[in-house]
Amino acid sequence: DVDLVGATLTVRAPKNHRDRVVPLSTGALRVLTERRRQWEKEQDEGQTDLRVYGHRADVHKAVRLAWHVLTPERRDVLRPVHSFRDTAITRMVNTGATLPVVQEFAGHASIEMTRRYAEVSPEDVREAILRAFN
Repeated sequence: DVDLVGATLTVRAPKNHRDRVVPLSTGALRVLTERRRQWEKEQDEGQTDLRVYGHRADVHKAVRLAWHVLTPERRDVLRPVHSFRDTAITRMVNTGATLPVVQEFAGHASIEMTRRYAEVSPEDVREAILRAFN
């Protein structure tokens, strides 16, 4: 569920059965607002695909449909939906978010689970050392 006014996304019925509200980035809010406008126009014209939008929305179906219209080069970038979560967690850690903040964002019950998702490369360690000690 997306709240465009409050700029949040509600994750309903995740594995841990605790719904949570996640703030949307400016870019995500812009894309979702534009998509909402397009959806409303399609709905008025009777063109809405209810498998992707509306009350029967399914993000997995949306990603599969999007994958089919991508160029072969872009298809290599689009991985399974759950990897979006991995990427988001890794990006947050790489930009300096603390593990407790990332844990809250991800809805993990423990920091250990968050650590499993947060991939750290040797380059990340090198950059952190340079920022801290130079």
